[in-house]
Amino acid sequence: MSIDTSIESLDVRFQPIAQSWQEIMTGYVVPVRFRGYVVRRLETRRTLARQSSVLADGASNLKIGWHNFGLALDFGVFAPDGTYEKDDRTGIYRAAGFVAMALGMRWGGNWDRDTNIEEPGENDRGHIEYHPDGVTLDSLKEAAGLRA
Repeated sequence: MSIDTSIESLDVRFQPIAQSWQEIMTGYVVPVRFRGYVVRRLETRRTLARQSSVLADGASNLKIGWHNFGLALDFGVFAPDGTYEKDDRTGIYRAAGFVAMALGMRWGGNWDRDTNIEEPGENDRGHIEYHPDGVTLDSLKEAAGLRA
């Protein structure tokens, strides 16, 4: 099962915001503050089959989520030696989250993973999502005729 990482597969309302976030991070924040590090998109839109796989692996607690509608993006931070950084000892995930929030997105570093309610925490710091015009996950599922 392939993993989609393209901005073009995202919802058209999210594409310019995700592109701006990527440009700010790679063109300004990382070179100035985190020289040698790389921020890379790991996943954008997910099929329902891919979401089921992620759910089964315990990497998500949602049967249908924002990724399925092209309104979420997962990213990873890679150190100068190429290793995948999972913690935030450098502060780069926090910087990426603040940039995302400044652009009107929500950042997973502010969520409690068990309840998916935004509150201080650092449980999904490599995840950002966009909720255009106050849309909810339930309204997206209903419009798509999906029950979960």
